[in-house]
Order: sequence, then C-alpha cells, then structure tokens
Amino acid sequence: MDIAPTRDNICAIVTSHQPGPGFELHCEKLLRQFRRLVVVDDGSAPCPLPSPSPLRTTEGFRWLQHSSNRGLAAALNTGLDGARALGCSWVVLFDQDTVPLPEMLDGLLDAWARCPGPRVVVGANYWNEHRDAPFLSLSSNAAPVERKTLITAGTLMPLALADEIGTFREDYFIDSVDHEYSLRARQHGWRLFITATVLCRQSIGGLHRKRPWSRLTSFDHAPLRKYYIARNTVYTARLYARREPAWALRQGWRLCGDLVSLLLFERDKSARLQSFVRGLADGITGRLGPRRTEAP
Repeated sequence: MDIAPTRDNICAIVTSHQPGPGFELHCEKLLRQFRRLVVVDDGSAPCPLPSPSPLRTTEGFRWLQHSSNRGLAAALNTGLDGARALGCSWVVLFDQDTVPLPEMLDGLLDAWARCPGPRVVVGANYWNEHRDAPFLSLSSNAAPVERKTLITAGTLMPLALADEIGTFREDYFIDSVDHEYSLRARQHGWRLFITATVLCRQSIGGLHRKRPWSRLTSFDHAPLRKYYIARNTVYTARLYARREPAWALRQGWRLCGDLVSLLLFERDKSARLQSFVRGLADGITGRLGPRRTEAP
C-alpha cells in the first residue's frame, strides 16, 4: 500500500444512531473540510436527515441507512463500502458527536507525512469533554506519538488496511470495536500513531460527570453500555493477551477502577452493576453479538 492520503482520495465517514438536534448542520460543517462524506445511520427512527435536505443532492455526499440497529461495527463496515463506491482509498472515521476543528484534515495529513513508513494509521488527539482536558497533553509541534490502540473517532486509515486484515467485528456490536481493530492491525505489521495537536472535540460518557471528582471516575455510561464495555474489554484482553500482555493487564486494571467508581459515585447502581457483571461473564465465556434479552 503506497498511495499517500490526499484531500482528493479521502472520504469522511460518520456513523449515527438517534443523533440529537443539529446533526444536519454537523454534516454540512464536515463537507467544508472533506470533499466526500458518507453518513451511515444505524436504524434511527425517525430518519435524522429530512428528505428535502439539500445535503441529499450535494456532490460527494452519500446517505446510507440501516433498517434496524445493527451496531457500530456494522455501520463502519457499511461506511467503508460507501467510501469505495465514491472512489476513495482513504477514510477518516467520525462518531456522530465528534466535532472537528477547522485544521483537522490538514493536521492528519501533516502527521501522516511525519510518520515512519507507509503502513501507518493516524488518530487525532482530541479534547476530552468528559475530563475537560486533552487526551494527550503535548506541544503542538511535537512528533506524532506511537500508540497500541486508537479510538474510532478521528482516525485516518487506508481502505487497503481493511482489504488486508478484514473489516470491523460486527459480533462486538459496540465498544472495543476500535481497540480490537487496532490490535489486529498491529499483528499484521501496521503502526498506529496519534497527533500531538488536538484536532477535534469528543464527548465520551454521559452528561452527569461535571462534578469536582469527575476526572477520577469512570464515564457515566448507561447500563447497556456498561454491559458491552465489560464484555468486549474482557474478551479482547483474552484474545490478545499473549501478544499484548501489558495492554491486556491495563484493561483488567481499568475495569477494576470502573467497578469501584460505579459503586462509589454513579447513579442507578443496581442496574449498572447487574449489566457490568453480566458483561464480565459473557466476555469470559465468549458470548458475543447483540445483548441477549435475558441480560439486564
């Protein structure tokens, strides 16, 4: 894979599910930076993009709709297919609430050019709305930092990567989809980097974390997300423990911290704890796919 990313061969991909007000405007802002944009809505009802929206006839824009909620990984895979159909060879991935800064695309292209070799994936350093701080606090002119995993939002990757290692795991449904993909890429000899410069803003977790102790606590996720986080973290750690033992141990330690935080600080403790414990059990036994109805 020796095709470098350029403005002409990059497609932005946004995945959405029940996005809030302003989503159409959000897409319009993305089109000011990216010449091609694919939005994959994962079963929202009603459809979040009005039928008479001018976006639907905008050159370089594609709206793809799942008839039901198939999960983040499936939406990402549909987006990759959409980018190929537009003739692109690179993509930048976005969550529905990822807010790119005006210099985001230039920053990603500059970082990729500074990384060693062509088999590189670049993630965007982001302002973490939950912590009210950057993910990495670095000088803006520092070199990109190598990472073992990247989050989906803000990641610049070639479609050749998916051709080589496969698509995102749809049996994960949501959560750890990006971490598993990162570790799989590393297994195949790809290197992952993150920009020193903050290039976007990202909301992670719920809306009830603006408290004095919020930087010390886990994200304020609903019970359903607690289930997927616990399950997929455990399963991914088991899957890659031999190749990535330090990463797997850190994930175990993080889950312990999440549990303590849940018990001490979070709301709806009973429902969240039940979901968290069921997730741990299903992760150990390898029970994947959409959450079963008997799970809390």
